[in-house]
Amino acid sequence: MSRKLLIVYLGGGLDAHALIAPRRGSNRTAYVAARGSLAAPDAPSMALDADWQWHPAMTRLAALHRQGRVAAVMNTGPLAGPTTRAQYESRSVRLPLALSSHSDQSRGWQIGDATDTAGNSGWIGRMVAALPGHLRGGAFSQITSMAGPQPGFVAAGIRALGLGPNGVVARHANYVIPDVVRMMESVMGQASSFSHPLAAEFAGAQARSQANSGVVQAALDSVTDSTAYTGLPELKTVARLFKSDASNGRPRSVHFSVQGGYDTHADQAATLNKNLAALDQGIGAFWTSAQALGIQDEVSMLVYSEFGRSLVPNGSGTDHGWGGHALLIGPVRGGLHGKLPDLRLNGPDMVESRGIMLPSTPTEHLLAEIARWMGVPAASMGAVFPNLGAFPASTLKLYH
Repeated sequence: MSRKLLIVYLGGGLDAHALIAPRRGSNRTAYVAARGSLAAPDAPSMALDADWQWHPAMTRLAALHRQGRVAAVMNTGPLAGPTTRAQYESRSVRLPLALSSHSDQSRGWQIGDATDTAGNSGWIGRMVAALPGHLRGGAFSQITSMAGPQPGFVAAGIRALGLGPNGVVARHANYVIPDVVRMMESVMGQASSFSHPLAAEFAGAQARSQANSGVVQAALDSVTDSTAYTGLPELKTVARLFKSDASNGRPRSVHFSVQGGYDTHADQAATLNKNLAALDQGIGAFWTSAQALGIQDEVSMLVYSEFGRSLVPNGSGTDHGWGGHALLIGPVRGGLHGKLPDLRLNGPDMVESRGIMLPSTPTEHLLAEIARWMGVPAASMGAVFPNLGAFPASTLKLYH
């Protein structure tokens, strides 16, 4: 069976406590006391279970959850190794670089190793490179992106293909002078004659991009989808592209998209209502497309942010955090996974006076589950996730 991974990165640091809120018990007491006016009321219609609930804007996600199609990985984030609150406070263990930095934590997730400060390759590229030969290749790159180049794509011999929201971006679309277009095409046509490696690679990349454009456009033109999208409309293009994988010899494929706007230092309630509603509509529409196209059991959707946010508000917003909740949607074991966090400010899972979640599940455990599902052999897992051995064996079982 063909398998595809759709990654939706929520840029800015999604407040995990807003995405999934406690409904009762000591966590509810701690949550209400710390959150103040940002605390969500108990909402039985949005319940994950007796103890937790979704943000009220996530109605389509809640419906998918009731169908057993959503796995929520609780309190996950980059770790250099197992870390307790006492070790964090005493700085007696190594910590990830530049905690609470947007750029560093976003990059850390994509590198897939919190100890790697150089970051010369990323987990997505390494994963594709580690696939057995019969799961490699295709008429165009196995990695596509509507968010430009990303550090997660980098690996020896791996190239990603950039797309626009509607698919192929017209080459030289911004050039209106015909002579400029002809000059560019002439230069790129001489790629094989360039002696400087950088010039040759640049020209070669342009030539490959031009060649791929026709193939990708033909792939998209071969698939029709009448699903209506009002949020994340680019995911409609992704669904059509994924459907074409079989005819284009792509047994495995990865697509990367971004939704920004989650750095909610102020006016958090209104901002999240708007952004999460758009995300929810996009997720719901994508799975409607997937079902209509018959690929619903071939796709996993990973939704994550670079970090969570503080439990204690700062005015009408919240500050940068560390641990957060990630979502894996598709042919998964639905429900809550990982260690459920203790939200008491003096509890073992919180650090700093603002209430920052100390991750209990390293990103490697989450991402390794996805890599296994995609077909990476167990013997290659250490090459994909070099720091995996720093942690006890994972107990996550996200797939059937």
